[in-house]
Amino acid sequence: MGWPESFKSRGGVMAGAILTVALVTSGVLAKRSAESGEPEQAPAEALVGLVRPIEVQTIAARTPLAIAELLVSVGDEVKPDQRIARRDTAEEERRAATLSVAVEGAQQEVKFRQQALDTMEQSLHALVRKTSELSGELAIAELQVQQVPMRQARDSPDRARAAYEQAQIRARRADDLWKNGLIAQQELDDARLVVRLAADDLANARSASDASARLHDLEVLQAKARRELSIIEQRQKIAEQRAALERAQLQLKANEMQYADAQAVLADPFIHAPLAGSVLEMPVTAGEQVAAGGLIARIGRLDQMAVHVDVAPTIVNALHVNDRARIEVTAALFSAQAQIRSIAPLPNDAGTYEVQLVFANPAHARLAGLAARTWLALPARGSRS
Repeated sequence: MGWPESFKSRGGVMAGAILTVALVTSGVLAKRSAESGEPEQAPAEALVGLVRPIEVQTIAARTPLAIAELLVSVGDEVKPDQRIARRDTAEEERRAATLSVAVEGAQQEVKFRQQALDTMEQSLHALVRKTSELSGELAIAELQVQQVPMRQARDSPDRARAAYEQAQIRARRADDLWKNGLIAQQELDDARLVVRLAADDLANARSASDASARLHDLEVLQAKARRELSIIEQRQKIAEQRAALERAQLQLKANEMQYADAQAVLADPFIHAPLAGSVLEMPVTAGEQVAAGGLIARIGRLDQMAVHVDVAPTIVNALHVNDRARIEVTAALFSAQAQIRSIAPLPNDAGTYEVQLVFANPAHARLAGLAARTWLALPARGSRS
């Protein structure tokens, strides 16, 4: 296999000079290969691929917009940050005014939610403090009640027990006196009746005391449960208010960002190129409405281009990243040295491996989309294992 005919001769003395240089160079390379033990490199047959830019950036509309004027066309070269189109700001002015009102409303909402949250937290703090104080006051009050000597509450069973015991003593004395004939039967019966009445009073006093104690305990538990429930409800309200405050803050931040974008558009209504290159695509027209995310332009670098070729599996293992190659774009009368940038690890549907080659294009020649023939340098046939 040899280089294409366009590289063999270009006529006259120039062809002879090129041939002489090629012979000398090949002799030197053969000598170096023999001395180093490396296999001699031989060019493979031409592979065809399309030329494309290595780096392409897309300009899309972040928000709905209207194109007022196009400042470049497809194929024009642009510099970084160059103006490529002008937006219609009428819609942005209306949008900015609407967003200004929305921002103000969101600020008021955040302020209101913050004040409500502060009030609830203060109320909860006061409720917890009051609950703690009431528990202490209740304990002191109960102790004071227990120390007061009165017939009610805890003292009632004790007094009833003393009266019952006293009645029993009198009844036994009356029984002794009756047996000795000192008192009448009626007096004995009266003493026994007093004992029964005292016993009944003692039972009633004990029941009343137990019922009062149970009622008091239940009232304490009920009051404690109500306070705890009130605290829980207050905390739930605080959590809901805090969540509402966070939503209001997020809404405020979103409105502020949108308002800042609208203000930035009004300050600079132009759309700028993100990098130096050529306008590859610009599907919009002046007066056109572009939806959010709609394509405005694609810009690609021209100083470095790439060619993708499909390589057979029989020779792909002989290639390495950074290996040199040569490309020729016949339609543009362009040729250059190239370098392997990447080799696909897996085959495609056709069973071949995609190899990307890159080459410099300092003159910014219009090569994108053109077919390029590529020659890869492979080890000589005799040296393959």
